Amino acid sequence: MIGLQDLFNKTALFKRAIEDKNDYGDVDQLWETIYTVSCGLMQKSKTENMGMQRVSDVGLFRLYCFPIEITESDRVTVDDIEYRITAVNDVMGYHKLMQVDLEVIDGLREQNT
Repeated sequence: MIGLQDLFNKTALFKRAIEDKNDYGDVDQLWETIYTVSCGLMQKSKTENMGMQRVSDVGLFRLYCFPIEITESDRVTVDDIEYRITAVNDVMGYHKLMQVDLEVIDGLREQNT
């Protein structure tokens, strides 16, 4: 029988922003890893946003993992790709499985005119 853990074939690094002052007294935002967990990741959609002579590819993903304490202000890295967390859900409120909606911006490229 296949269990949930069998579907978690990737590793996610959840990161939280911390502020640190550099040598000049300026505040830098650093991302510190707070959790390393097994997860499942699936792509929901991909779109292209055009504007100001540039195109950005936006991918929407859903990550599944066992419950941890994260918020929408945290970030997650899977397979060296960094994602912004857009929603955190406890599936059916049972505290057994988390569903985390993610957004990645692959980068900007010049628009062909």
